[in-house]
Amino acid sequence: MFLKTKRNYLKNPNGKVTNYTFNYHPILIVHNEIKNRLTTRKNLEKIIFRIKKNIHKSNKINVLIL
Repeated sequence: MFLKTKRNYLKNPNGKVTNYTFNYHPILIVHNEIKNRLTTRKNLEKIIFRIKKNIHKSNKINVLIL
């Protein structure tokens, strides 16, 4: 169910990242404006770590790049 949905906006040096949490499992939606900068998995892992640290205290995170 998508009724328990929180929307958090995180502004970081890499651009705009929207973090949606469905049933307390975060789904990270990376917007087009920073998609081209995610050339390496390391950059993506840095963003995921930042979001896990600042927004959500979960071990599970799903990444959806639009």
